[in-house]
Amino acid sequence: MLRRLLFVAFLLISCAIPLYAQDTTPTPPPPIVSTVSGVDITVEQFQTRYQLEGLLLIQEITAFAALLAESGSTPEQIQAILETRFPLQLQALQQPEAFADTILTSMESDILLAAEGTPVLDVTVDSLIVGHVAAATPVLLSAAERDADNLLARATDAFYVQAEQFAGAEEATVRELFAARALRQSAFEAVALEFTAEQFPDETELARARQQAFQNEIVALRESGTVERSEEWQQFIPTEPDLQTEFAERLATVTQPIE
Repeated sequence: MLRRLLFVAFLLISCAIPLYAQDTTPTPPPPIVSTVSGVDITVEQFQTRYQLEGLLLIQEITAFAALLAESGSTPEQIQAILETRFPLQLQALQQPEAFADTILTSMESDILLAAEGTPVLDVTVDSLIVGHVAAATPVLLSAAERDADNLLARATDAFYVQAEQFAGAEEATVRELFAARALRQSAFEAVALEFTAEQFPDETELARARQQAFQNEIVALRESGTVERSEEWQQFIPTEPDLQTEFAERLATVTQPIE
């Protein structure tokens, strides 16, 4: 009897050892889409940024469409106006691979800019978020809700809810995106100071010269650093929710005639 009990105990201990070993196996590192000067961009970070940037585009365009609809424009008129006012944004929503490449390139460049530039102030980030929320309010709150008090605070809350639901982005992640935008704007303004209206009397030519100089600055910055993008990065482009489908559905909602 004693031998049998010892044998059973031995079996239990033997089974527990591999189970315990499995529990202590280190968690594998998250998959990486790009590494910039030693800083990794994970798949999760990339996918969240892609969806969040897509949401901001959708909000920007549909909010403008909602204002047009409230002023009496027909869906056909609204579509024509949008195609004239937002050609690049609409193209981005229709071409997910090109849009994803733009997003990842920006994330890579942002890391290099952050290493070169000064920290972005919280007040600057707040200002950019307020600007977006104010413009997107027509699709964040209903017409009735817009007549109530504390409009901006409620619109901001609605904005963060949409960011969480659509892109899985928490407030800190949203602020990181707007901080990156602020840093890019600061870098652009520094380059733009080198070009004046005296040099380029035509405003279009001036804007083009400044933009080209900024692009050259980014290219030089990328060449001075180390950017190692995964050859398989495209397989990580999110497909759900689909940006073009989401945009079409939201646009139809805000432009349908009020009965």
